[in-house]
Amino acid sequence: MKALFYLHSLNIIHRDVKPENVLISQSTDPATGMVVAKLLDFGLSKNAGAGSAAKTFVGTPCYVAPEVEYTSKGLGGTYGFPADCWSLGALLYVMLVARFPEFEQNNVGKIVLKLPPVLWNNVSGEAKDLIRSLMNTNPSERATMGSVLLHPWLGKYRCTNDDLLRWTTATRQLSTLLREEEARMEVYQRANINSSIVPQGSSKVQLHNSQTMVVRSTRPPDSSADLDQQLQICLLYTSDAADE
Repeated sequence: MKALFYLHSLNIIHRDVKPENVLISQSTDPATGMVVAKLLDFGLSKNAGAGSAAKTFVGTPCYVAPEVEYTSKGLGGTYGFPADCWSLGALLYVMLVARFPEFEQNNVGKIVLKLPPVLWNNVSGEAKDLIRSLMNTNPSERATMGSVLLHPWLGKYRCTNDDLLRWTTATRQLSTLLREEEARMEVYQRANINSSIVPQGSSKVQLHNSQTMVVRSTRPPDSSADLDQQLQICLLYTSDAADE
């Protein structure tokens, strides 16, 4: 659950949450003593940041949200993080009663989750409440990962609002650092594309266009300072070549 909260904080939709993609570690977390569960397989995941929307029909039958299924029927539309929340609800359903989710129409004709008493009599009301909130057919009314982590059913594993705020802040800071590093590496790679690869310590290098001269290290920068220094050298020799 924390893994999905973390992914959604980074604007990533997993799109294939199911029991087969959850790994339970044999060892416990040394800091908390809790069992460690890891979310696997990001082959279908999508970055939904910067206004991007998911439109492709992907996922595993019985765990796919209704709005994702619509895309396979030519009905158009898009989907987002709530699709993962639905899949989590289906996963919990399977884990608790070893059956795939069933549905029925309520008295106003709305499709709702079916919890047959023969299967669910021994399951707590809190667990059933959580699964119902996750498997709401209306994505806008579906539980979010933040609300899931605050749900009473989690008991001692339940998070606090302060926990969520702290994780969200840390995730945003990490996301900013990753974007900055990605931008720096893009500049570095662009500089390399426009240069010839030569051993470290070489001086001026003649390029294909006979206009630009650079010096390039044979290894990637070890730090931001290394990158800045190499880019400054590139700019210096580019200027010298222009004068020639």
